[in-house]
Amino acid sequence: MGNHALLSASSSHRWLNCPPSARLCESYDDRGSDFAAEGTDAHALCEYKLRKALGMAAQDPTESLTWYSAEMEDCANGYNIHGHMGKVDGSTTDLNDVLTPGYYFAMSASTAKHFPTTTIGMLEVFQPESYFIQQRYTIYNGSRIYIRARYGGTWNSWYSVSLTAST
Repeated sequence: MGNHALLSASSSHRWLNCPPSARLCESYDDRGSDFAAEGTDAHALCEYKLRKALGMAAQDPTESLTWYSAEMEDCANGYNIHGHMGKVDGSTTDLNDVLTPGYYFAMSASTAKHFPTTTIGMLEVFQPESYFIQQRYTIYNGSRIYIRARYGGTWNSWYSVSLTAST
């Protein structure tokens, strides 16, 4: 087992309630557990699936995973629930035609191509039912979100949500 993080999520129940315990536990050996080993395998599988979804080079680790199971595969498949990551270009892509659920980086934006603004950002597409699609567009700095839906083949107008910074 490798070095464990000082303030790890798996031990947060302890160090959040007793902050000095984080340093005190450093003097004990980290012997790991079957649960930790299974979690490490799950992280490796999720990393592989995410790299593959992003179009990056990735080697399938399943053959070398000690704790691999159908349940782990199902959970890892849910890790990237929308299943698609890509890019859209406001000079060539009409958002009325972006129907595949997923996340898309908008390298440019054009209202002539049904973008809600000319500001670059992220497009999220959801399709909970075959007849209903929702698009959510967040501008690059996160200060404004636009939402619209397509119901029965017809897109409605974009609605904007303004956000204010909190301190």
